[in-house]
Amino acid sequence: MKRDDLRVGMIAEERDGYKGIVLLNTEHGDLLLYRDGWNNVGEYEDDLTAGVGFEEFDIIKVYQPSHKHGYAIKNWGLAKLIWERPVDEPTITIKGKEYSESTIIAALKNHLPEEG
Repeated sequence: MKRDDLRVGMIAEERDGYKGIVLLNTEHGDLLLYRDGWNNVGEYEDDLTAGVGFEEFDIIKVYQPSHKHGYAIKNWGLAKLIWERPVDEPTITIKGKEYSESTIIAALKNHLPEEG
């Protein structure tokens, strides 16, 4: 799943266990809204990673509520799992901290000159 595949009302679960509901095109931008906070969806990489040093915020699962009552926080656990980050994603250890391969690639892309 890519960032552009996220739709309003989907529930995203981060590596740290927090879940939030996707809100798009708000006056404050595209948001992942939690019970007690928020993240800017636009700051995620296209592969739904949060970048080097912010791996705990990587989106690892996406759910779709199957009924209008599923949008209530108390019912998020009933939503249907529609995507899960592969668990066999290669990791790289740097100075004792483990990073996913996709996080490293995203970080490199941000620091390499444009092609062409």
